[in-house]
Amino acid sequence: MREVRANGAAAALLRAGARVAPTADDVERLRTAVSRVRDWDAALALAGRHHVVPLVARQLAASAADVVPARALDAFQATSRAIAAGALVLAGELARIVAALEAQGVRALPYKGPALALAAYGDTGMRECEDLDVVVPPADYARARKTLLALGYRSLRALSPAQEAVVYGGQGHAPFERADREALLVVELHWRFAARRFPWNPRLDDLLARAASLPIGGVRVALPAREDHLLLLLLHGTRHRWERLEWAASVSALLAGGPVDGGVLLARAARVGGTRAALVGLQVARRVLGAPVSEELLARADHDAAVEPLAREAIARMFAPPDEAAGRDGEREFHRRCLERPLDRARFLALSVLLPTPREWELVRLPGVLAPLYVPIRIGRLVLRGAQSEGE
Repeated sequence: MREVRANGAAAALLRAGARVAPTADDVERLRTAVSRVRDWDAALALAGRHHVVPLVARQLAASAADVVPARALDAFQATSRAIAAGALVLAGELARIVAALEAQGVRALPYKGPALALAAYGDTGMRECEDLDVVVPPADYARARKTLLALGYRSLRALSPAQEAVVYGGQGHAPFERADREALLVVELHWRFAARRFPWNPRLDDLLARAASLPIGGVRVALPAREDHLLLLLLHGTRHRWERLEWAASVSALLAGGPVDGGVLLARAARVGGTRAALVGLQVARRVLGAPVSEELLARADHDAAVEPLAREAIARMFAPPDEAAGRDGEREFHRRCLERPLDRARFLALSVLLPTPREWELVRLPGVLAPLYVPIRIGRLVLRGAQSEGE
């Protein structure tokens, strides 16, 4: 019970401290939350798990420096500085990659990462990034892959192109790594915005045609239009069941940062069968961080009876104990309920079974010529797992 209460106090601290434009009431909630935290190491760990250390550190310093223990404030600020230093490294690497891709005639759209940090918060150091995500047209993937290899990257699992096409084909992206003097850099090279089992894959050409740009490391980097950016974040967060608070903070920041055409957002979501998923994300951001969701969008959410229970489920899981929050129990059913079109639901269930994943590669290392055998291996693995579950 003590651990639950402590986690509850830390969660209240994060919900108050991760607000991008706090009101006087938000500041009062933050100060109240500070007075209730007893384990500041646990609070810092929870903020790290949700990737909101920089946001919370900024609010603690601005609005609660006189009530937060000095040691705790120092720990938050030191961790925030370390995150900012890492973000600078990633921003520089993103600029290098985008410039190299452009030199090879490959159009690229950075996804999340430093570009989102600048768009949402105006500062790359305000958002912790573990890797870089870059989306390229499917037709340009092979050329983009060769470009990464020329920059010193290698396939994360040392896969050949043939193995990669099968093992990661259903994921829509493949990971690459490069050993840097300071860290191990990881880039996920995407040719889709979502795994094939989901319909949530806006056309990259359309996004690039509407995109603006911003300078990162002396390179102009594409930035999605606001409605596109929001849709990508909402679909991504719902796909991961909103396990990180920072995703809701980014949504809230984009909503607060400029006008959003709700009709345009919903129309673009509808084209990829993502209306319900987007509405779930908007409800999560509004309920957890007070995101300024328009009445138009709230009214649309009220018209879909599935949205509210899905949002409540995601929020409850967001601050569950780490072992529960990290578990995959109910994940497939949650995703199925987020799909509003019957055909999309049927396709999702079928592809969830048929498409190989990196888990099959970890189980059996097949040469490229035998890579198609991962399909029956996956089916057999799932059948065996089901039989074992029934026997328990």
